[in-house]
Amino acid sequence: MCAATRAERDACERGIAGAAAPAGFEHEVLLTGVGPVRAARALDERLGRGAHPDLVVSSGFAGTLSTTLALSSWITAARLAADPGERVTKVEAYPGLIACEVRSSMTLVKAAAAPRSAGRDDGLPIAVDMESVALAHEAARRGVSFSVARLVSDTPSDPLPDLLSPITSALAATRTLTRLGFAARGVRAALADPRGLVRLLADGPTWLRRLEEGWRSFASVRT
Repeated sequence: MCAATRAERDACERGIAGAAAPAGFEHEVLLTGVGPVRAARALDERLGRGAHPDLVVSSGFAGTLSTTLALSSWITAARLAADPGERVTKVEAYPGLIACEVRSSMTLVKAAAAPRSAGRDDGLPIAVDMESVALAHEAARRGVSFSVARLVSDTPSDPLPDLLSPITSALAATRTLTRLGFAARGVRAALADPRGLVRLLADGPTWLRRLEEGWRSFASVRT
């Protein structure tokens, strides 16, 4: 399993460790870092050493551009797209989760700014993250099956505070000056929106607990 942040990784690890699993079942939770570049690099390094897993799962949090998905929904990818016109490798839907088109971006996508009717003609809702497409490319390059299992924490009607955008961009940046620039913007945004900052600090433990509980409840489906 791949998770972008240490907090997400630890929550997934606790959940899987607490799930009922048969003897011999093995798992590994890889900390990839935030953003497609860091995620691809981390998975490439992991798959370049040691035995390959049977399945790579992209987990953690996701946003949605579709009003049909509620907060705390668990989504999986029926297909992946870097943008509306680009399709990538075939993915394996994770059992029991809501099938979506999952798009990834170099930056945090603001669900509140998306058209409220966002969706595909075939009815698939759209979920967004920063790492899944890059992880899927790396898994496909090594011939490893890939799936997505993420918890929705951002919807058009319940968006994340704007201050999170420069913070995630700072975490995803690969150049020091770029990282420092986004970090400075993040500090300014936090100072300008103290209520948003308090909300993030207050809600963070709840979302991590939901992530942990989700994996505890259905991790054994794969086994």
